[in-house]
Amino acid sequence: MTIPLQTAAVYGPVRSRRFGVSLGINLLPPRQKVCNFDCVYCQYGRVPFVEGVEFPTVREVVSEAAARLAEARIGRQEFDWMMIAGNGEPTLHPKFPEMVDALISLRDRMMPRLAIGILSNASTCRQPVVRAALAQLDGRYMKLDAGTEPLFGAVNRPTDAAEWERSVEGLRAMKDLELQSMFFEGEPQNTDPACVDDWIDAVKKIGPNTVQIYTIDRPPADPRVRPASRETLDRIADRLFERTGIQGSVS
Repeated sequence: MTIPLQTAAVYGPVRSRRFGVSLGINLLPPRQKVCNFDCVYCQYGRVPFVEGVEFPTVREVVSEAAARLAEARIGRQEFDWMMIAGNGEPTLHPKFPEMVDALISLRDRMMPRLAIGILSNASTCRQPVVRAALAQLDGRYMKLDAGTEPLFGAVNRPTDAAEWERSVEGLRAMKDLELQSMFFEGEPQNTDPACVDDWIDAVKKIGPNTVQIYTIDRPPADPRVRPASRETLDRIADRLFERTGIQGSVS
């Protein structure tokens, strides 16, 4: 069974393998998944058809975040990250650049040493205004699970089949980013040597700082997929470094 959707603009703290303790920021509607991908492994389940999406305002998100940071300061609670993620793809918020500006301003006032990052499927990074907003964050963790358009279609199930090529081109235009790549077995799968080599070709074109290589940790949307072994993940990381010199961090 997949996990419940977030019910507010601020959630957590979340403890994870990759980011330590983070305060989650959800720019999407409460209890509603909004995403242009429908990934087979998604912890929130399938993307339902929804008409008339009502996004939270910048003021609403910042107000909730300010209240939570105030609580944290009183209780001397520390976070490793303020992580923009939530119920789908955060950059789909129509005022995403303004949201980034407001959250950075809030952080600078209330908890200056707190890093702000984002988990994104990279589908909108081809847009210069989105790239400019992303560039202001301390960490950009962008998705790339497949090295070919057909596998991308099977794994990430985008609303537009042309998203893979656009995503790769957008990622190539970015600087100082980390890729995050989910590997798994089953139907479909992306761990056989041919799939991995295609993925490495795409990673090489993009040239990220590092790549986070990980596998399924929570029940996926599609029960036909299952976690890859640690041995498989290590093999992928070794192959990536051997062919590109780019370090893969396995978690």
